[in-house]
Parts: sequence; C-alpha cells; structure tokens
Amino acid sequence: MSHALLVADDPSHAEAVQRLVDGQDDLSVEIMAGLDAVPGRLAQGGIDVVLFDAGGAAPPSLEGLAGISSGGADVPVIVLYDAQDGGGAGGDVERRAVEAGAGDALAWGDLTPALLRRAVRYCIEGAQSRRNLAQLALIDGDTGLARSPLYWEILSLAVRRARRNQDFLAVLAVHLDNVDKAADPRAALREAAQRLSSLLRASDTVSRFDGDVLMVLVESMPRVEDIQTVAEKIIEKVSEPMAIDGASIEITPSVGISMFPTVSVSAEGLVGDATGAMSAAVEDGGAIFKFA
Repeated sequence: MSHALLVADDPSHAEAVQRLVDGQDDLSVEIMAGLDAVPGRLAQGGIDVVLFDAGGAAPPSLEGLAGISSGGADVPVIVLYDAQDGGGAGGDVERRAVEAGAGDALAWGDLTPALLRRAVRYCIEGAQSRRNLAQLALIDGDTGLARSPLYWEILSLAVRRARRNQDFLAVLAVHLDNVDKAADPRAALREAAQRLSSLLRASDTVSRFDGDVLMVLVESMPRVEDIQTVAEKIIEKVSEPMAIDGASIEITPSVGISMFPTVSVSAEGLVGDATGAMSAAVEDGGAIFKFA
C-alpha cells in the first residue's frame, strides 16, 4: 500500500481527498495542515508521495514546494489546484508546478479515485526509477549534462503528461560537427553544451545522447513557429566562433525536430524521427534544421 501525506489548510479539501481514498486497499492518506512540520514528518519515513494543496488563489500559489523537500527526503509531490480559480489555465499551472519541483499537477474538479490512484502510482514509479538511475553514471563528465538513460526517463514521463493533458512537446536532436577538430575536443563540446543550455527554459531538458549528439526536450510549446525559433537560436549561438586553447574553431550544429503528437506519440518514435531529420540536415551541409 502507498501512503500519501496531504498538506492542506482547507478542511473541505482534506475531506474530499479522504473520500477519494476511502475503500481503496492500495492507497492511504495522512493529513497535515501547514508546511512547517512537513520536512520533519518526511524525515521520519513512511511517506511515498506528498499531495500539496495549492489553495484557491488565482493563479494558484506554489510557494512552499521547496520547503517540502528541504528535509532531504526524496518524495514526489503532486500539486492539487482549483482550475476554476486558476482561470482555466491548467497547462500553465502544471508547467509552473513541474518547474517548482512537483512531479504532477491535478485539478480538484477532475479528481476521481482512479485518476488520483494513477497519478500517485506514476509519481512513485518515477521517483523510484530516478533513485535506481542515480546509482548509475547519469551525468556526462565532459559536459555536465544528463546522459541518455536519464533523458529517456524524463522523456517517457513527459510523453505521459502530454498524452494525459492533450499537450504538445518537441524533441530536437543536435549534431555538433567539427568538435573533433578542436585542440581540446572535450572543451569544445563542453562550451557548445553550455551555449545550448543557456537558451533553454528551466523546464526543458538537454542531454549528451551519443558522442557529438545532444538531445533536447521542449515541453508545452505547441506552435511550430516557436520550435523553429528555438532551433534557429541554437544554430546561431552554437555556431559563434569559440576560442579553445588559444585557437578559434566554429562548431556546426545540425538540428532535427520531431513533435508530439503530430509526428510520433512514443518516446522511441520521437527520438528516432528527430535523429533521422538531424541526419538529413547534416547531409544537406549542416547549420540548418529540419522537421521530421
């Protein structure tokens, strides 16, 4: 059985969650009002997931999420918010929640026993997977970026969220040509990775996927024009000459783009289509982007 800690100041919300879990044999809930005692309770153990009531503000307040993890416990958080008070911008609330450290965000009006149970399960599985992956070498020593196993995990979770919320996401495969011609290829790769990362939002993910290929995940950006702008900025920024060991070198980025759900609806399909488009961009001379 999974054990959830509900942090809610509103007694009616506490009662609503209690009703949702009553009769379920795989989920129980413990209720706490206020954030002050949460880190200490998490430190005691026995909590699998935190349900954080964001209140009825417009937009919902996400202050306090950082305090939940300050006790050092690696426990996933699900934000519960009022979609009506939030102006109907559920996608925006979820993006803000994820950026603030939550694993998911659910509107009170949409909650059912099945939805809550499913969200709790996925968040717990994701946290456990991250703990398992943490035992592997997940960070690339040359660039400081996530390695491909971690990227796959993040992308798989992002696809689940996008499928559930009928949202969009894009995968960009970036080939960095000429890296091996630098006096110090590792330094050139690291500089290119830093330049690319500086262009992205905090909610985006970039990984060193394979050799001179970086893989980017951009969530909740439905317009093709916006994705195109991201690709153009990557090409412009990474292409700027860089000085490595006193010598100047220009890295040539070639970008392939696939989008969910218009091109593919699976993590594997998105990566495959993006890398295929990237290869086509390389074959056409590089320093360009192509959509799958």
